[in-house]
This record gives sequence, structure tokens and C-alpha cells, in this order.
Amino acid sequence: MSKLTKICSSRLIRTKKFRDSFNIVGDFFKGRVVLLEQGIVNAVYRLDETECTIKINNNLHLRLLQNQFSHPLTEVPFEIIAPLEAVKVLTYNIPIDLITSMSAGDYLNLKATFYS
Repeated sequence: MSKLTKICSSRLIRTKKFRDSFNIVGDFFKGRVVLLEQGIVNAVYRLDETECTIKINNNLHLRLLQNQFSHPLTEVPFEIIAPLEAVKVLTYNIPIDLITSMSAGDYLNLKATFYS
């Protein structure tokens, strides 16, 4: 696991100044998905409008939803973001336009927004 992924999996969100101090930049998957399977450790998703399926450790991705408990995760597509190295492709390929670069600090700021 790279330093970027270790930072992104951190449960320590703390202050914005703390989060912004992580300027390590890496590739992230960011796209709309539908939940196929929710496990204790991993979740399996199908990318919206494709046949590509991916598996991601639950601790290494964010569901970009204001209230994920009221969203029908298996029916209505929603956006997630995860360090690319944490995404295991099960079938087909991830479209290149769903891969973006961002800093670990930006990721932690998103985490604070959606999980605090």
C-alpha cells in the first residue's frame, strides 16, 4: 500500500489545515456507479452505463452522497472516489475519463465533507 493510499484510508480527519498539509498527488477513480454487492470488507460496483465491474475496500473509497442511508444504492447511480491503486477491476476496463489526479489533502477534505 502506497503512502497516498495509507493517508486516504486514515480515519483522522482533524482540521482543514491538517488535511491540506498532505500534498501528495496521485491518480483516483471518480465516477458514477451502482452497488452490486456490499460485503463487510469490500464493495462491488458496476460503472454506470458500462459493463465494467470493480471491487474496492470499504475503507478506501468515498460515496459522495449527502445521506447514503436514504439513497437506493443498488438502483440509482451515485458517485464514488477512490485511490486508483485501491480499485480492483473485475470485468472490462475503467474508461480513462474516470481517472483523475488529486492530492491526498483534497481527498481528505471530501472525506470530511461527506463523513462528518
